[in-house]
Amino acid sequence: MPECLLVLDCSCCNPYGAEHAAAKKAITLAAHLCERVQQDLLKLDVQTKADRTPVTVADYDTC
Repeated sequence: MPECLLVLDCSCCNPYGAEHAAAKKAITLAAHLCERVQQDLLKLDVQTKADRTPVTVADYDTC
């Protein structure tokens, strides 16, 4: 069995090498974006109820 069959991004046997590389890059960028958004959300002052769930717009309607 050729060794390159065991490696997904090997250009010798993967006709979609460029697409695979682009997909990996997109996934990496998306993951970094998610991490940044999550860090920004943690910095926000989120109001919580007594049961420690976040206050939503619907909660303001019940007041």
